[in-house]
Amino acid sequence: MACSEPTSETSTWTEVAIADLDADQQAMFARAKETAGLVGKTLVGELTTKMGEEGPVAAIEHCRLRAPQALSEATSDVTGLRIGRTSHKLRNPDNAAPSWASATVAAADGKPHAFAAPEGELHVLLPIPIQPACLVCHGAPEVLPEELKVELLANYPHDEATGFQAGDLRGWFWVEVAP
Repeated sequence: MACSEPTSETSTWTEVAIADLDADQQAMFARAKETAGLVGKTLVGELTTKMGEEGPVAAIEHCRLRAPQALSEATSDVTGLRIGRTSHKLRNPDNAAPSWASATVAAADGKPHAFAAPEGELHVLLPIPIQPACLVCHGAPEVLPEELKVELLANYPHDEATGFQAGDLRGWFWVEVAP
């Protein structure tokens, strides 16, 4: 199953305040946060390098191909983790929120969230704030270079992921952690 195809149904999940997580859930939350942080750091580093070497148009192609691969690499039956990205303003419709997270993502409050199931699983949403360097491709549409607009339209004809300012909520990493 692809990383963008979470396995759980909404009805089995109960939101739990981060402060109210028990010791096992806190450890699971920490694993989710660490994994999302590593994936995010990897992607930002690669994109920064690509943009510096080849420019933003090349970075779009790199992101389109590399982000799903990086998320897939972090997903493992051995670790019990599944990870993906989603947003209230999608660029790629394949990144739609998992059913357990859709209402929270739509609310776009920008806070971390944890959802528990009776079977002991924990699902986590971790906010992704937009960084200034990301505004090259995610900033105000009227300031995006024409060649970038053409590339975005060619790859993402239903793109909603522009108009951000530094510090805005770009989206979330979702992480599913098995007990």
